[in-house]
Parts: sequence; structure tokens; C-alpha cells
Amino acid sequence: MPRMTWGDQYSVGVPSIDTQHQKMMALLNRLHDGMMAGTDKIALGGTLQALIDYTMMHFKFEEDLLARADYLDCAAHRQEHAELMRQIQAIRQEYEKVGPRAVTIPVLSFLANWIANHILGTDMRYRQHMIAKGAV
Repeated sequence: MPRMTWGDQYSVGVPSIDTQHQKMMALLNRLHDGMMAGTDKIALGGTLQALIDYTMMHFKFEEDLLARADYLDCAAHRQEHAELMRQIQAIRQEYEKVGPRAVTIPVLSFLANWIANHILGTDMRYRQHMIAKGAV
């Protein structure tokens, strides 16, 4: 899995959200680097938990911002977030059972693809609405 690289194509036009998306990518890259370096269970687990915690914070922030801006697809957006959180919690539970072997290239690829596709698809749908509402 190649490292995620931020580019203008990922900008949703809301600086606070763009910054959070960049941080999520950086945490995923840190998880990738740790896996490739054979980082021990405690350190790799800490990075995985940091990614989970940050993702949860980001989702709440984004959902609250969308709700305050009266974004019509807010409920569907929230549902997509909830589904990823179920999947990422399952990854965390697997990590608790088997350790670093649970953090594999397919798992990292899944997370990277989900982040990229969610930003480029679902998040981009709110871009114009949020800019019009002055959430920049």
C-alpha cells in the first residue's frame, strides 16, 4: 500500500475539515510505517488507537458542523461514519487478539481507500453547501 499523500483534490473547502483529513492521512501513514518497520505491539497499538480516537473526533466535529449548516444529507453522512467505526472497532478487537499481525496491507489498503473514497465522494457532496453557508 502506498502512503497517502494530501493533494488539492481532497480539499472540501472547509479549512478545519481539510486539516483534520490531513491528520487522518498522517496517522494512517504512521500506522503503515510502523507495520512495515515491525514496530512492537504496544507502539503499533497506540498508533492504531490514535487513528481510531482521532477519526471518532473528526466524525463528530464534521457531523456537528453539517447539522449546524442544515446539510440535508447529514443523516446519511452520519450513517457512513457509523459503519466505518463498526469496521475499525472490529480491526481493533482483532488487534487485541492477535497483535500486530492484525495490521496487514489489506487492512491498511481498506482504510486508505475508505478515507480517499469518502472524501472524494461523500464529503465532496457537501462542499458547495458548506461554502455557501460560509463554513470556510
